[in-house]
Amino acid sequence: MKVLSVLLLVASAAAGAIATPSSADLNVDAAAPSVQEEMEKHSPLDATMGVLKKGQRALRGQIKDPKANKAALLENLKGMEAAAHASIVMMPGAAAAVPKAELDAWVVAYKQKMTMLLVNILAMEDAAMRESAEDLATAYKAISDTKKTGHENFRDQ
Repeated sequence: MKVLSVLLLVASAAAGAIATPSSADLNVDAAAPSVQEEMEKHSPLDATMGVLKKGQRALRGQIKDPKANKAALLENLKGMEAAAHASIVMMPGAAAAVPKAELDAWVVAYKQKMTMLLVNILAMEDAAMRESAEDLATAYKAISDTKKTGHENFRDQ
């Protein structure tokens, strides 16, 4: 739940609603030191992407036995869901290199890609609740493919 609170603060900061929270404001426990470190060293978008990256790495092991790992899998996916949701409204640094005439279309394409990632994460949550190893593997591949094309199109080179 603390990851969700952190991500909501990050999303609010990115939208300009509040100042970016300091590590003291985050109240992040020892179970999630990486989120605190990300917030101190990187932009809010980098922090949410860090959560997604670490979550995806954890998924590899968790989906091998969805029944035994169900609780951890669902908790991980909920954190990834919150990170993806928060990332939708943030502006990647690569936007600075996009010509002004193309920027609006570029931003819409970025939001569509992040929304697709969110849809894939939700599909994986559904598969985890049903303990379907086959559907988990399919959704994991979709997440990996979405991440790859997203990085190719929207990440600083």
